[in-house]
Amino acid sequence: MKPNFFDTSSLNPQNTLYLVPVYSKNGTNATEVKTTDNAKVVKNALSTVLKHYYKLYSINADYIKERVAQYTNQKNLAVIPISPEIIFMPIKYRKPISNDSVYGYVNIIQIKAISSNEDPEFISKITFKDGSELLSRQNVKSLNENLIKAKMIESCFFEQKKIDNKLTPRLIMEIFKEVCRG
Repeated sequence: MKPNFFDTSSLNPQNTLYLVPVYSKNGTNATEVKTTDNAKVVKNALSTVLKHYYKLYSINADYIKERVAQYTNQKNLAVIPISPEIIFMPIKYRKPISNDSVYGYVNIIQIKAISSNEDPEFISKITFKDGSELLSRQNVKSLNENLIKAKMIESCFFEQKKIDNKLTPRLIMEIFKEVCRG
């Protein structure tokens, strides 16, 4: 039996803050996984790390992507609901060398605030509940729009505030108010 990715990497998946693509020392794609406990660069590409999350929670990735697309009308770079503790939202993170991915994922459950940043390259900053921060190349308005979508997906998948699998106007306003408060 293959060893569990999270055990061998000494990572606690429930405490995930973010997954971002990075380049390893030899220039290949790797992923930085940050949890409330530690941060680790793993040799796997981001898509492979996401597959480990799907596998750990016995999730059919194609089914989840299809369901999320029904709610958001967005097939690429969509929110990824893994569990009530892990809901990944895409963020623009790095400048690619070639055709590499520029997007990473942050766990919306762990986000405390999204704010602008003075650096012209990294124009926004995500602050997490544990006090750590992640800089992003994506503007604050776009990050907040993604957060609103992610909160809607959270309510559709993990809360019973929905009626016939539809978002009600009241629920949308509640989500909007919660995001604006944060």
